Amino acid sequence: MNAKELFDLTGRVAIITGGSVGLGRQMAEGLAEMGANLVLCARKKERCQEAAEELQKLGVRRWRSDAT
Repeated sequence: MNAKELFDLTGRVAIITGGSVGLGRQMAEGLAEMGANLVLCARKKERCQEAAEELQKLGVRRWRSDAT
């Protein structure tokens, strides 16, 4: 068994706070590469949208939600 099989997250959803920059963004990219769909939470809507657009290129499905 290789690492991809061991950490396969296909069909799972990961909720990431601070997912638009820094460590949260790196976690989002890693989880996306392993097949997870993501929910990004951030204080700045623009950064969150930008991160979502870039992560969509990794195959992450995108949907919008507003928690205000």
